[in-house]
Amino acid sequence: MLLELYDRILSGEPRTNNHVEAWHRNFKHNIVKYPSVPSLLEHLLLEKNTVEYVYEQLKSGEYYELKKVEQNKNKKLLNCVNTYNKNKIIEYLTSIKNNLLD
Repeated sequence: MLLELYDRILSGEPRTNNHVEAWHRNFKHNIVKYPSVPSLLEHLLLEKNTVEYVYEQLKSGEYYELKKVEQNKNKKLLNCVNTYNKNKIIEYLTSIKNNLLD
């Protein structure tokens, strides 16, 4: 998991899957516990339309900025990852821990 996070930080990908959890929570909130097949299909079609709309926004150049706090945390972590020195592993891990807990 730590190596996966390391690669995600270097490539600028999200560190967490919170966006997936938010989608799931929203979808779960908008649908009854045991939907009928037509109701489920209707919700899935609405979700498909939403995804296509957001996709078109992103294709046209729009993007969603992270909050400043998250942007700063990402910059600090990227700086830590870029300064990795295998001879100073304890200092490296401590630095990452401190930046994650800020």
